[in-house]
Amino acid sequence: MACLAARPVVDGLEREWTDGRVIRVDIRSADGGVFASRHGLTLTPSFILFDGAGREAGRWTGRPPALGDIAAALDNR
Repeated sequence: MACLAARPVVDGLEREWTDGRVIRVDIRSADGGVFASRHGLTLTPSFILFDGAGREAGRWTGRPPALGDIAAALDNR
C-alpha cells in the first residue's frame, strides 16, 4: 500500500484511537530524515508504536496497524 493510499486508513486511526496519538513524519524533511535514520526506517509507509515511556512497542511496514494490533502490542509490553 503506497503512502498516499494509506492516508485514509491513517486518518481513520487518528479519529478512532483515543488512548494515544498519531504523529505523521515526512522522512523527506530534514527532521523527518533524522527520525528515519534514528529508528532505522528504510521502507515507506512505516508505522512505529511507542509506549508511554517512549519505548518502541510495535512496528509495521506497508500498511497501518489496526486498533487490535496496537492494543495487542501494548498488552505484550
